Amino acid sequence: MKTTAQATIGGTGTQPKPHATYAGRWLTVQDCLEELNIPRSTWEKWRQRGLAPRAKKLPNGQLRIASTWLEDWLTDLPENP
Repeated sequence: MKTTAQATIGGTGTQPKPHATYAGRWLTVQDCLEELNIPRSTWEKWRQRGLAPRAKKLPNGQLRIASTWLEDWLTDLPENP
């Protein structure tokens, strides 16, 4: 009988290795827009100014943001007095 890990990784019985630079899940830009409750235009302005969360560009041109990068970005924002 296959375990869940075996069934999801083609029956090899090995666990997936975490990526060295992040832990969590990859978010799409749309996921971030929904999480932050902002319009796409705000996201684009932040990206142009270098203020948006860190992102990786995929070979197809799409962006992905590690959930931990978004959390770190939110934590590092200055507090409003």
